[in-house]
Amino acid sequence: GGSSKMAFFRLLKSCSTVNILRNRYQSEFSYLFPCLRGNSYLINFVLFRKHSFFNNSLHLGQFRSAYATLADTNSYFKRKHVIETLNSDIEMQPENKLFAVVHLAGRQHKITVNDLVVVNSLQADLGSQIYINKVLLVGSENFTLIGRPILSEKTVSVMATVVEHTRLKKVIVFKKKRRKNYKRTKGHRQDVTVLRINHVTVTPNVS
Repeated sequence: GGSSKMAFFRLLKSCSTVNILRNRYQSEFSYLFPCLRGNSYLINFVLFRKHSFFNNSLHLGQFRSAYATLADTNSYFKRKHVIETLNSDIEMQPENKLFAVVHLAGRQHKITVNDLVVVNSLQADLGSQIYINKVLLVGSENFTLIGRPILSEKTVSVMATVVEHTRLKKVIVFKKKRRKNYKRTKGHRQDVTVLRINHVTVTPNVS
């Protein structure tokens, strides 16, 4: 649209030389123009003159193809600012202020550091440390990261120690059919594992 076009030319006019474009805006232009990726000579298409914007190394068809894939520059730079702010908040956030939602043994649990979590029985030795790789969400007072459906292992790390293998309190299961002289009473104790959450760590590498 017109707003995207004006934002594009304001971006061009903010540079004074082709070298500045290369050094400062090459990654942005590679994002906005997929056809520029791997074609460094096309970066030279800008000539910052009063009446000329293009040199002979760019064909008009190539420019039209590139502009056809131009994203909304305002949205792009807003997103970039949000990501930079988010990574800064993650870096400054103390570990004991983080919480996470993890998928473990068929159920979801909200956890934080030093929590004791009772989950369905796990095949793990007593005292061993386990790595929880299915992290659905992690957050704090200032930010929240939501997985689609889970977060990357490079971004979030959750470790826990197996504290105990035990069974829950007995649950009575009673069945009856009236007028059939049918009654059955059974008990069930669920096998569970108790975990101690050692740490919840978030790496500031969101992109």
